[in-house]
Formats: sequence, C-alpha cells, structure tokens
Amino acid sequence: MVEKGENFYQYQRKRLFILLGWGLGSTLAGLGALFTKKKSWRHFWLQCLSWGAIDALIALFGLRMQTEKLKDYTPSAPNAPLPETVKQDITRYHQVLFVNVFLDFGYILSGEIIRHKGKTSERRGMGYGFIVQGLFLFIYDLLLDLEIRRRWLKR
Repeated sequence: MVEKGENFYQYQRKRLFILLGWGLGSTLAGLGALFTKKKSWRHFWLQCLSWGAIDALIALFGLRMQTEKLKDYTPSAPNAPLPETVKQDITRYHQVLFVNVFLDFGYILSGEIIRHKGKTSERRGMGYGFIVQGLFLFIYDLLLDLEIRRRWLKR
C-alpha cells in the first residue's frame, strides 16, 4: 500500500527491498544444493541460488538508482501536478513492469515444459525451480504494475 505523502521514489525504494529480501532468501536457500544428495532437489536449489543472486543484484542496482533520484528530488505540494521527469520515470517503470509480467509468465511456462518433458530428475528439479522463481516474480511485478496504475498513473 502507498503511504500518504510518499513520493514515487520512496515508494519504489520500499518495493525494491521486497525484491532484495526475496533474492537474498532465495540465494541462502539455494545453498541447500550443497547439502542434498537427491539430484532433483540439488537442481531446484541451484535455480534458487542463481535466480536469487540475480534478483538481489537487480534490487541493489535499483536501490542505488533510487538513492540518487531522491537526492535530486524536491517534493511538491500535496495534490500538485507531478514534475515531468517524475512522470517519465513512472511511465518507464510501468512499461518495464508490464513487459516483465509477460516474461515472468514465460519463466513459469518454461519451467512447466522443462518439468513435464524432463527425462531426468535433474531437469524436473530445474523446472520446479523456474516455476517457483517465475511465480514470485509474476506476482511481484503484477501487483506493482496494478498499484502503479491505480496510484501513480492517475495524476
């Protein structure tokens, strides 16, 4: 939920911490690959490890960008029109999320295909890893997209 008086960059920053938490959690969980002997689980955990590391890096990069944006941002009066640069950033972020929702669905579908057609337990474990990671990203990106449409694209 968007807090009253929260500007777009503060909002985006808070949401990036969710992605960072997921990424770090997935990376740590992925270390389970070191401790399991079952091949399907090893490949599932390896997917968690690799996707988690990428998600964490994306979140850290985004947080760094938002820190810079917040330094340059001067809040306007409540209900005042947003500055053009902020509108452009909102539109760009919305477009990225919109595309990501379709990519995320593709990750889920790919995982299902790998899982279903996988002839080895390793492949099936990999497919489940794709499904879990893609499902989180699908829900995360879809909720952000809907929230941005409702709150930020109305102005």
